[in-house]
Amino acid sequence: MTLNKNTISTPAAPVFINLPADEGVHAAPTVDIWYVSCSLSAAERQFHTQVVVVTNFAGPVSTHLYMVESGSPNKRNEVTVHTDITGISASALDIRLPNVTLSGTAQGFTLHAALGEDRMELALAPRFPILYANGTGMFPYHGDATYQYSLAGMAVSGTLTVDGEQLQVEGHGWHDRQWASSAETFGSADGFIWMGLCLDNGDNLSLWDIVAPDGTPYCWATVVKPDSTHIISPVALSGAEGGTAGRGPWRVNIPAIETELVVSQEAIHNEASFYSGSCKVSGTDRSESVSGYGFVDVVLR
Repeated sequence: MTLNKNTISTPAAPVFINLPADEGVHAAPTVDIWYVSCSLSAAERQFHTQVVVVTNFAGPVSTHLYMVESGSPNKRNEVTVHTDITGISASALDIRLPNVTLSGTAQGFTLHAALGEDRMELALAPRFPILYANGTGMFPYHGDATYQYSLAGMAVSGTLTVDGEQLQVEGHGWHDRQWASSAETFGSADGFIWMGLCLDNGDNLSLWDIVAPDGTPYCWATVVKPDSTHIISPVALSGAEGGTAGRGPWRVNIPAIETELVVSQEAIHNEASFYSGSCKVSGTDRSESVSGYGFVDVVLR
C-alpha cells in the first residue's frame, strides 16, 4: 500500500493489537506508554489534566502528572521515577503505583492520581470505536515499529480535589496506548507532532508528523468513522494565522477527504523540548462546518 498526496486507503487490513493482553505491560526492553488526557468542567471552572505512565525510558517506571486550571496561574505537575514495575499487570489494564491507579478495560476504566495534596478520581467510558493507528495499530517510526491504539472522545466524570476543595467534574478524554521495542525507537532527534482530534460529525483522527531516519518528513492521519471504518490519508500541516508549526495554532489540510481544520490550543505542559496542550477545532468536512476538541503533543519542534 503506497500513500501519496492524491490517495487515501481504506483496506481490510490486519490489526496487530491483541486485547486485552496488550493493555498490560510488555517484557523489557519494550517501552510502554499509557496516556490519559482530559478536559473537565466544574460549574464555571475548566481544568485540563494529563497522566502518562512510561516504562523502561526514565527508569523502570516513570509517572508524569499534570493539572491546569484555565485562566489560573496555578499549574500542578509532578514527575516521579519508580524503581518497582511489579505494580503493572502483564495481562490487563491494571496499574497500581503509589501515586497512580489505572484499572479497567477498553470498555471503560477508572483513574486515580495524586499530585501532592491534590487528587484526580475519574471514570472514563468509551463512546466511539477504537482507533487503530495506521489502520493496523502499527506503523514505522525511527527505523522500527511502534504500536498504538486510542480510545477517543471518552466520557469522563468524577472528582478533582484542588487546594483542599473537592469538585464534581465531567467532560471528555483521550486514552492512548503505545509501545515500541526499545527506547531508541522513540529517540528521534527530529521529534514529532501528534494530535488526537474529535469532530462533532463523529469522526476521530490521530495525526502524526515525523521525520524518517533518512530525513524524509511524513505527515498523515488515521481517521476512524462512527462505523469503525479506518481511513489513512496524507496531511498538510502548517502554522495557522498568528501561529507557528511548532507551537500552533495549526492548519490541518487533508485534501483526499476534503477536510480543512484549524486547531488552537491551551498549554497543559510547556517546556523547551516538550509541549502538550488541550485543543479546540473548527473547520469544514466536505464543505460542511465542523467543530471539535482534542489534544496535542509536540516534542523537539
